[in-house]
Amino acid sequence: MTISCISCDNPKRVSEGKNTHSNSSTTNSSDEPPSIKESLSPTIAYWQYSPLHPDNQMPVTYSVKAFDDKGIEKVTLGVYEYELYKNEANLPSKRRREGGEWGIVKTWLFSPEKDTVELGFTGDGFLPNTNVFYQFKVTNTQGHTTERQALFDAGDSPWEDDKILLYSTTDTIEVRNRINICFLIDTDYHHDWRKYLQDVEQLIFRGYHANNMIETHKEKWIFYYTHYEASADLIINTDMPMPSIVTTNPLQGIDAYALLHQEDITDGAFIAERTNIVTHSFFTAEPYNLGTVVHETAHAIFNLNDEYSGAPYEQLEVHSNAFESKLLCEQYKRNNNFKTEFCRPIIDSKGKTWFTPEDEILFTSRAACEDYNRANQLKVKDCLALLIQDTIWYRPNASACIMLDDRDKEVPDFQEVCKKRIEWYYEQLGR
Repeated sequence: MTISCISCDNPKRVSEGKNTHSNSSTTNSSDEPPSIKESLSPTIAYWQYSPLHPDNQMPVTYSVKAFDDKGIEKVTLGVYEYELYKNEANLPSKRRREGGEWGIVKTWLFSPEKDTVELGFTGDGFLPNTNVFYQFKVTNTQGHTTERQALFDAGDSPWEDDKILLYSTTDTIEVRNRINICFLIDTDYHHDWRKYLQDVEQLIFRGYHANNMIETHKEKWIFYYTHYEASADLIINTDMPMPSIVTTNPLQGIDAYALLHQEDITDGAFIAERTNIVTHSFFTAEPYNLGTVVHETAHAIFNLNDEYSGAPYEQLEVHSNAFESKLLCEQYKRNNNFKTEFCRPIIDSKGKTWFTPEDEILFTSRAACEDYNRANQLKVKDCLALLIQDTIWYRPNASACIMLDDRDKEVPDFQEVCKKRIEWYYEQLGR
């Protein structure tokens, strides 16, 4: 579902210390949303809210972390409240809520200034059918500012059978030019929606937003959920058909679906580009295994291959992380100016040898591995012992791509080849 904003007001800068409320809505408003200014400005590490999709009138806590070596002297939080409804054409839309929150709700002043601030503010809850836009503005001692914003739905949804917005950092980029992830609930939650949303909250803010290729590209991602239920266990381990939401009855605008379950089962990913059993990419995972979810998302969105043996592979046209021949793999590394031409052999599920250009750094001793970590300012002791062809090798864990080892509850980085693939994908958005 795409929400029409033809009849929306946009957030307007409001004098600090005042809270302006609307008595009517206007059509084709010329107001412009608060902009993001970048110059000699503070850095905002995160800007979050909790709980995800709050119930009717449930208090909401907004939190932010920012830093600036020139010193932060002021932070403001603005909250802007919309009403969700269907317009005259029966299309989902939103408008400034009459009597709703619309302006600065909290100001923090620091004297003396602080290099780092971590702040939280708990505000009142919202009525049913609400969409919320909130914005943190951080000002340093030189008067330079950084603004970050996000949107979410609150209260009962007017379209319970469709997607519900959990977190989006902008409404100025078209939805179709971004990556849209929709979470599905597993039957093993037994309709405990609040527990489920708490798990999803950790997954978004501690999982997706902790990854090196998502953390700095939050504006390219939108997260939703829906009340559609399914059983990952039955889908993976029986002949149960795929859910209709990923085959015959998908939601508008969703790029991939994630079915989140609590029980520890073998998970699967079904990529639309590689199979005809789904029309939209779909995967299953435990939400507490943060690295696993990001790994599976990389399959579903970027079409990346696994970089370990035993999986099916596909040679991609652009920045593939698996090649059918050593010659093609080495040529790719030469063409893209990698430090070495070495390509690591991997064996697919049918016994065929493929090659990945993604490096795996290995040492013959733990001491050498720890020296590498120390030299690269990584956790010194973070080395994994691997038995490869009767020889023990030691791998600096931080050097391994998440497509090689997702490390379950941790969130590894994407490494060089995968980063190139993702950067290319981001460039294609909106083209």
